[in-house]
Amino acid sequence: DAGEFDLIGKSINQKLIRRKEEIYAKLFSFGPGAHTDTILAKMRQARWRQPGIYEALAFAARYPEKQIERPIAILGFQFCIEGKKGLYVPVLGEKNTDRALVASPLEQPWDEIFLFMGVRRVPKKI
Repeated sequence: DAGEFDLIGKSINQKLIRRKEEIYAKLFSFGPGAHTDTILAKMRQARWRQPGIYEALAFAARYPEKQIERPIAILGFQFCIEGKKGLYVPVLGEKNTDRALVASPLEQPWDEIFLFMGVRRVPKKI
């Protein structure tokens, strides 16, 4: 089970919610109006990569309360929505009220309420 959601946006494919992965995760916060390119560069500089959708859903399963505190944008998984222009990314949580999985435009100045997830794989035990 990849977490519980009160709301799943209609543009999110249910087949994506299937598996867990073990990862180290860190949530980053940036000031108001931060742009996607700046956020990605700062996270790369700190040696954290963007999560894939399965890693983000594994985090949502392990820490469901985090998506209620502040929405978490998953910049590492980008997709198109039929009939709409531009790329979108999944966001865990919405308006501090729900455990939600919704889509948000990638290219936007992100509000300071958003967190951004970075990940590192847990080393395999020998």
